[in-house]
Amino acid sequence: MSFHDVLLNNEISGKNDVLWKLQERVKELTALHQVANVLQTDCGSVKDILHRIIDLLPSAWQYPDITSARLTYGKLIVTSKHFADGKAVQSATFQTFSKKEGLIEVKYLKEMPESDEGPFLNEERMLIDSVAQMIKAFLDRRLFRQALKRSNQRLECQVKRRTVQLEKINLSLKSEVLERQRAERKIRKYKEDLQKLVSELVRTEERERRAIAEDLHDHLGQALSMLKMRLLEFHGEAMFYGMEGRVDELSGLLNKIIKYTRNLTSEICPPVLYELGLFASIDWLSERFCEKYGLQIKLGQSGTPFRLPEELEGALFKGTRELLTNIVKHAQVKTAVVELHWFKTSLELRVSDAGAGFNQMLLKKRLIKENCFGLFSLKERIRFFGGQMKIESQCGSGTNVQIILPLIARDSKS
Repeated sequence: MSFHDVLLNNEISGKNDVLWKLQERVKELTALHQVANVLQTDCGSVKDILHRIIDLLPSAWQYPDITSARLTYGKLIVTSKHFADGKAVQSATFQTFSKKEGLIEVKYLKEMPESDEGPFLNEERMLIDSVAQMIKAFLDRRLFRQALKRSNQRLECQVKRRTVQLEKINLSLKSEVLERQRAERKIRKYKEDLQKLVSELVRTEERERRAIAEDLHDHLGQALSMLKMRLLEFHGEAMFYGMEGRVDELSGLLNKIIKYTRNLTSEICPPVLYELGLFASIDWLSERFCEKYGLQIKLGQSGTPFRLPEELEGALFKGTRELLTNIVKHAQVKTAVVELHWFKTSLELRVSDAGAGFNQMLLKKRLIKENCFGLFSLKERIRFFGGQMKIESQCGSGTNVQIILPLIARDSKS
């Protein structure tokens, strides 16, 4: 053989080798593409998908006619067609995130010439490792999907249970709201009825006071006056019988009874309150306190006064008397200030002193302990008329009581 023939044979042999390698790479890439396509389609059960992949593997190796494959994943075992234990094995392992182990095995049924890894090529090593990683990714995706599905199912169950609970709670709340609304309507009706009742009681009380005062004045007062006149008629005759002293004694006692009756009549129903109004009645009350207790009262007024409903004027008059009485009892002073300020929509009454004062935090306990509910009763009565009472006091700094009442303007009287 000539040198030229040797070169030609080598060239032909080299081309055949390149062509063979190219064919092998095509087989490997084709198998890899088919495996990827099966995994991407992701149609069927895990066993079916793995079985289709294992069936694809033998055709990608050098000797497909004598090649078989097997995949083991936990208790699942999948084999290619005509699987049998071989003489040489190429394997790759993987592990899913659930810690379950997997094994891919490619076997030659006969002994074959040695190559890169036993009878196997390096490219076949890369192929089986790639397939193992692809299967691992597929199984992880399936596991994640199942876990997500279970999580969603649990969440849906929880949502359903919670929805049922919320619906029950909502129904209960609606029932409570309706019951509360009914109760509030009853309370409002009760308050309205109570206000009407209290208003009527106040009017009735004022009428009874006036009736009692009139009876005291018209009957008892007149009877006592007649008795005094008759007693004076016997004064001259009593001198002849030595009874002058006793008649004088009876006359003095009768004068005291008449004075007490007149004072009682004024206390029960001061005529000045109903004849001249609130300011005049407070002025009269100030004179009485000065005469009886020595309390000097500075009385002031601003704005344009007008007559108020009788029950309201009576409440303010009684309130002023209660506050002045407290000053006499507790303030330890000889002077006080009473002010009336008339506005278009409200009336402000101030009663103040510069006396001993008191600790407001202990006021309620003190009143309860001493069974003295004057201030409390006054505050509740003012609140009934839609007003408010504010008390400002400190120990040693005096007391200021402010009563504010909303008003509806009436015919003005200077």
